[in-house]
Amino acid sequence: MNRMGSKPRLSRYIVLLLLLLGLVAGPVALAGEGDLVQEVKTYLRLFYVDPVPEAALQANTVDQVMEALKDPYTDYLPPEDYQHFMETVSGRYSGVGMSLEQKEAGVVVVTVLPDSPAQKAGLAGGDLIVGVNGEDVQGKTVEQVSALIRGEAGTKVRIAFVRDGQRFEVEVTRAVIHLPSTSWEVLEGDIGYLKLNDFYEEAPQQVEQALEELKSEGVKGLVLDLRDNPGGLLQSAVTVGGYFIPDVPIVRVVSRQGEEEVMRTPKYEPLGLPVVVLVNRGTASAAEILAGAIQDYSFAPLVGTRTFGKGTVQSLIELSNGGVLKLTTARYLTPLGRAVNGHGLEPDLLVQDPERQLDAAREFVARERPHLIQVVPGRGEVRVDGREVAVSPSPFIAGGRTYVPLDFFAATLGAKVEWQAGAQKAVLRYGPLSVELVAGEPGIRVGDRVGQTDAGIILQGAQVFVPLRAVSEAFGATVEWNAASQTAEIRP
Repeated sequence: MNRMGSKPRLSRYIVLLLLLLGLVAGPVALAGEGDLVQEVKTYLRLFYVDPVPEAALQANTVDQVMEALKDPYTDYLPPEDYQHFMETVSGRYSGVGMSLEQKEAGVVVVTVLPDSPAQKAGLAGGDLIVGVNGEDVQGKTVEQVSALIRGEAGTKVRIAFVRDGQRFEVEVTRAVIHLPSTSWEVLEGDIGYLKLNDFYEEAPQQVEQALEELKSEGVKGLVLDLRDNPGGLLQSAVTVGGYFIPDVPIVRVVSRQGEEEVMRTPKYEPLGLPVVVLVNRGTASAAEILAGAIQDYSFAPLVGTRTFGKGTVQSLIELSNGGVLKLTTARYLTPLGRAVNGHGLEPDLLVQDPERQLDAAREFVARERPHLIQVVPGRGEVRVDGREVAVSPSPFIAGGRTYVPLDFFAATLGAKVEWQAGAQKAVLRYGPLSVELVAGEPGIRVGDRVGQTDAGIILQGAQVFVPLRAVSEAFGATVEWNAASQTAEIRP
């Protein structure tokens, strides 16, 4: 089976919302193999993530089965639709270059690709499609309308649409449409900007190229834009994740039996740049997997609005007639176990105005991390790049080691800190890494690895102190002791 995920009602021909994890299963050898309805019901009984409603099992047609199931993510693709879908996976197809969405009013244009035939003909987001080649399409599904609009490159199609209450009709010449996954540029202040439109097959290669070019131009930070990214191939999302959060679990796929499959990102070199991620209501499916993992590991803040909330997994199952059943077979969770489906991801910085979101992200990423932190034990202040910053209670030396308050890392290194009183455990997260120390135990856990250190947590009343060198070096910082000034110097 080929696990997938999708944002409901968006055209699978233009924007791929599916998470593919394996191979498409072949048709079941049934006694009545030509009976499509029974074949679909058999797969529902075998693989559907929830108990199948009796109304679906009693239905007489495939459409009735889908209607009774009331699952916006489960659908039947006739053979020709499946062919169009596979074209979309490759990132190129023959059509006019626009994405469609099913709304109450009908099939509406969501986006139009730059320099596409649709854009040149004057179509735009928000247009209501009402006719194709003289045929009234009101009441048709987004899949049916998309199939009518598609056709061989060089042929023409007449599209009727309504905008602001007025009806228009245009003739559009179809062409081979290439769906670019990425675009990038350098913004003011030497901030890199990377727009990731989807997770097609070429997305990882394009992201790698974009990051190499941006870093070669000396950018000081990066804005990763996942707004209106409806998803794509899961493996592409996992691979892309390796450029930001390398060698960590990125998603937990939970089957209907409760079994978990954990997928890890590749072990690439750390990016080495501060990052901010832009999200909005159009950020869905695989894009939410990447954004959710980035947020879980505190690698980068999410800026914008709540994401879509698509957290179920679909499988593509080939049917005996050459069509495909797209069936909900599992759910996914973020690495920390957060359920996204129906909830979405809350941004760390809420910015409702779309026109303001990019500026807010650029300003956020421009805040430079400190280059040098100087700690003098016994003093209630530290120096951060030469500035005096108060710290309370004061750091101190015990057993030849410098100890600092747990909150020190939040105030200076920008780490997220948590004291779990019941477990007597300190948890610190900085970028893609997490560090755990338990009171009374000398070991230190860094991510999935347990290291050895004879410097543990010290509790003084309600205050928690952690060893400066052990924790700082666990996060990749260098720590030196300046004997002349009796100062611990940290370079993140």
